[in-house]
Amino acid sequence: MFAKIWPLYIWSLLACVLVFAALNRHSRSIPYTYSSQVMSDKAGYYVYLPALFLYQFKAQDFPAKVDSLTGSGFYLNLKNNKVHSKYPVGTAVLISPFFLTAHLFVTLSGGLADGFSMPYQNAINLAAVFYLLLGIYFLNRFLLNYFSQKIAVITHFTCLFGLCARIKIGIRQCAHWVYRLAGSHHSV
Repeated sequence: MFAKIWPLYIWSLLACVLVFAALNRHSRSIPYTYSSQVMSDKAGYYVYLPALFLYQFKAQDFPAKVDSLTGSGFYLNLKNNKVHSKYPVGTAVLISPFFLTAHLFVTLSGGLADGFSMPYQNAINLAAVFYLLLGIYFLNRFLLNYFSQKIAVITHFTCLFGLCARIKIGIRQCAHWVYRLAGSHHSV
């Protein structure tokens, strides 16, 4: 019996640790600062969500100077009333369920529903943790087709925490899911 529910305990513990790490790291972040989730390139990936769901891609409806306040990751053309981003929409598509949940929460709680306040940034954190866990789950399923559970667990710790000879790969992976959650890639 215990052997069957043990993986559930491991997944629950891992989820709690990752959610805590992601939310705690950004708990003191102030919107429109370099340490916030929506800044620079990350803002360029993210801007599609408030543009579509809150502002209908009308640049004049966005908060004043939000493009420069978020590190110029996108451009609001006020003359033509257009929103421009040089980044692809894929990251925003993946974050969209979490964005909509945050928007529902903000709307019901009477908070600032501008698409850039802290609940929206926390939604990015939760999206990153969700997709990290999903990736670990599918990696685990793949590894168990060819290796034992022990080897699969060692592989997960190697990928996540850098317990291998080339330690910087694991450290950079940790830094990516804790510090740069809204980005679509990172260097190895």
